[in-house]
Amino acid sequence: MPNITNKAYVGQAGTIVLNGDTHFGVTAFGLTPTTPREQVVDISGDVQVFTGKPTWLANVAFHQDHITDGSLSRKSPEWAGTVIPFTYTPQDGGEGREGNLRWEDVPFGGDTARHSVSQAFGVVGQPTIIAPAEA
Repeated sequence: MPNITNKAYVGQAGTIVLNGDTHFGVTAFGLTPTTPREQVVDISGDVQVFTGKPTWLANVAFHQDHITDGSLSRKSPEWAGTVIPFTYTPQDGGEGREGNLRWEDVPFGGDTARHSVSQAFGVVGQPTIIAPAEA
């Protein structure tokens, strides 16, 4: 039996390209699948479990910037309710992801010195993997 070495990815900071513009300062990014399941008891009394295709949420966190033209904070109201293509590239290595987000307007303000946003966006379709860049 082979031994599989774990090369864990550490850190979630990176860059995200939205609508063709690269945005730095993403402090966290994650994709979470929700897979529908249905259980049915068949005529013999056995339980059958059926699973469907997952729907995805993209959890994105970044520091607010209401000064810089084109920043995520400034673009957010304009993009609200639209589908935005994204490409996420981790800063510390590992595979990236790309797909389409259904953008929602993000919170404004906060209770710390550096106001940050953490928002879950619906992903339209299945996100795809981007291989890490060769060193």
